[in-house]
Amino acid sequence: MATVSLVMRGLKGPSQATRRRIFDVAQRLGYFPAILTPKMTVILRADRQGQALMDALRDDPFYAQVFAGIEARAATLRLRLGTERHREDVEPYGMIYVGHNAGKLLVEAESGGGLHPAAPTVVVNQTHPQLDHVITQNRHGAALAVAHLLERVSADSHVAIVTGPINFESYEVRLHGAQAALQAAGRLHPELVFALESLGGCRREYAQRVGREAARWLLAQPHTIGGVFVYNDIAASALMNELLDRGMRLPNQLKVVGFEDTPEAAAAPVPLTTVRVDHHSMGAWAVDLLLLRMMEPARPTAGVTVGIELVERRSTALD
Repeated sequence: MATVSLVMRGLKGPSQATRRRIFDVAQRLGYFPAILTPKMTVILRADRQGQALMDALRDDPFYAQVFAGIEARAATLRLRLGTERHREDVEPYGMIYVGHNAGKLLVEAESGGGLHPAAPTVVVNQTHPQLDHVITQNRHGAALAVAHLLERVSADSHVAIVTGPINFESYEVRLHGAQAALQAAGRLHPELVFALESLGGCRREYAQRVGREAARWLLAQPHTIGGVFVYNDIAASALMNELLDRGMRLPNQLKVVGFEDTPEAAAAPVPLTTVRVDHHSMGAWAVDLLLLRMMEPARPTAGVTVGIELVERRSTALD
C-alpha cells in the first residue's frame, strides 16, 4: 500500500515499470493520481500546427496509430488533448512531440539554444539526450527482416536494401541494422542500397516515390537480386505495385519485406511480410512518461523502447 500511495500522490520511489502497473490497476478501479485533474491539457506538437497537424497525423499510417494510442491513454486518464495552436487561456500541462524532426523543432520553438521547455515534454519516434522519449526496436527489426530474407533466397542471389532519408533517425538505424545483418552473414554489397534524396512533401508521397523509383533501379541491376528489405510499408507496397505492373512475378522472382505493419501491408496486392511495430504502446508510453515527468521533474531522462515482431505474409512465401 505504501508504494501505491507514493505513485498515486505523485511522489518519488517506485520504478517506471511499477508505476505503469499501478496506473493500469488504478484506472480499472476508477482511481486516478492526485496530480491529474479533468482540466489538464496535453498539447501535441509536430511538423505542422493546428488542424494541419491533426490531418497530417491521421494521413500518415504510422503516426495515425501512434496518435490512437495517445488518444486512448489520455481518455483513460481523463486528460484533454490539444494542438500546438490552442486557446491562449488554456495552459498546457505537458507536451508530446511526434515526428522525425521533433528534437530539432523543440530547439527552434522553445529556445534556439539550451532546452528549457515551459512544460514537461516527451518525444515520440526519436531519441533525445535531454528529453524523455519513446522509440521502437528499429535496428533489431531490420536485422530480423534481413535474416528472414536470407532464409528465403537462394545462396547465389543477393539481398538489396531500400532506405528512407538517413537524416531521419529511425530510417538510419534501420539501414544500419540491415547492413550489419548482411555483413555478419557475409552477404553485404554496399552498392545494393537504394536511397532517394528527400524532396519535401508528406511522408506518404515521398515513400511512394521511393518505392516506384527503387523498383526501376532493381530492374536495371546487373546482379541477381532475390530479396529486398524496404524501410517502410508504404514504399514497399509502391515498389511491389511498380514491379507487378512491369510483369515481375512476386514472390517467385523477388521476395519483399517492409517495416511498421501499417494497413498497406496486409492490403497490398501481394500481402506484405513486415516488421510489426506496437504503435499503440508507443502512444500510451508517451502519455505515461509525461505523467512521470510531471511527478518527478528532476529525475534523469528516460527512454522506452517498445518491441517488434516479424509478421510473415505472401511476399516472402517459398516458391
